[in-house]
Amino acid sequence: MTTGGHPPPISAEVFLVPLAGDKAEVEMSKQGIRAMVISAVIGLFIWIALFCALRELFT
Repeated sequence: MTTGGHPPPISAEVFLVPLAGDKAEVEMSKQGIRAMVISAVIGLFIWIALFCALRELFT
């Protein structure tokens, strides 16, 4: 019996792993959120510096 080109049924369990909610998983998501916030703040500072530099050029 062939699976018809579909992945084996084991791959269905892979999608359920993030929903486990164990401590390591939650800690990883906290680190991901922290990294996103830090990168957003750094990006905001870069945009502010860019706009200030452009305003200096055109005044």
